[in-house]
Amino acid sequence: MENLPNYQKSMHRSWKIVLLGILTLVTFASSQSTMDTDLDRFCEACIVNTGAGYYSHPLRCDVFVHCSQSGDNRTVMASVKECPNGLYWSQEDLTCRHPYDVYCPQDPCKQPGRIAYREVFSCAAYYKCKNGTRESQRTCCEDRYRFDEISQKCVEDKLCRSNCHNKITLVSDSPPLIPLCTKKAALDDVRFYIQDVHGYNYRMPCPLGTIFSLDACSCIRGRRNITNIIKRCEPFIHLPFDKDWKDYSKYPKGTGARSVTILPIEGASGSSAAFFNDSSVTVWALNNMFFGSNFTLSFRFRPVEKTNGRFALVDNSDCDKSATFGVAYERTETSRTIYGGFILNDESVVRLQANLKPDQWHSVTLLKTGFRVELWVDGLKTSKSGSADIKRLDCSLTIGRGTNLDPFIGFIDDLQFFKCTPEEYL
Repeated sequence: MENLPNYQKSMHRSWKIVLLGILTLVTFASSQSTMDTDLDRFCEACIVNTGAGYYSHPLRCDVFVHCSQSGDNRTVMASVKECPNGLYWSQEDLTCRHPYDVYCPQDPCKQPGRIAYREVFSCAAYYKCKNGTRESQRTCCEDRYRFDEISQKCVEDKLCRSNCHNKITLVSDSPPLIPLCTKKAALDDVRFYIQDVHGYNYRMPCPLGTIFSLDACSCIRGRRNITNIIKRCEPFIHLPFDKDWKDYSKYPKGTGARSVTILPIEGASGSSAAFFNDSSVTVWALNNMFFGSNFTLSFRFRPVEKTNGRFALVDNSDCDKSATFGVAYERTETSRTIYGGFILNDESVVRLQANLKPDQWHSVTLLKTGFRVELWVDGLKTSKSGSADIKRLDCSLTIGRGTNLDPFIGFIDDLQFFKCTPEEYL
């Protein structure tokens, strides 16, 4: 896919790795507890540049590692996040799913001699192992007892005052502490919930066949009333670039920017994002997203007409991996051309192109709906067909930068991404 971006991020090993939220647990008899590991490596390599990522924990299945950039984009933070009760992290789907849907060779219950292991964020909760498999429900030690991973049993600890499970009543001479639920219900669909991660709200899906329960602070088995869900095609990502590079969709997702300036430019709808040298904007929420055949990306741009070359606009390539969707711009002495397209699950490539007029703003929409693939440029449509779904890729959406492509120099305005097809394109 020669004209689509393929980002190769350079390493910034001088960046400091900061570990947050890592609990210091008692070491297991094998000299390693189920949480005793160095997470530095999870936030190295290309993730330092893309800004965020989710990875399987090397010793457990019910938690995952989240790497993200700090606000100054110079510090990378690694934190451990827990799946809802009874679920395992799926690296393939980047969400928590039922254990029987997840391949997890690092399950502690598969360790020889392991009969139980501790729950991550509770001193009293633990999981029992049976025939090399973890029981789905947590077990709790009595009040003032904690679970010890060396002896694999409950031991007395006056400081441990946790009720560790909503459905278990502990014998206690004082009211138990009720853990605070850090998740919120998605108002438009019970199959999703909102998770706060470093101040950003992430819309997370429940496993198939479950719905989110605020009372349980987890996804539980249940049915949804389809008639109560109104399907409207709204932006999943909306970067207006009027005052910053943040997402202003209904459920804002985390973004990161490097050397991008917001400027009032003639022809923009308000202000726009100015890209010079090695500027870029990253939207992490599209990492490893399943698009199927419902994809719409639209934005406006105006290049600075200085040099010839192929310039990166928007795509999802990264870490030596080729983009599965992308838009790029080419300038020669005699022509201006825009390219857009997809790599599909069957490895077929659908690529479209259109000619541009110089020295002006251009509106671009790249979409796939069913078999139909279209590139709209300044109101004119080019179309092809592609039967397979868009190939999934564990890389984020990046604006303005690409491997084997020149960094974009110019202005980008009002970028929107939809996981559906807006009415005007139906």
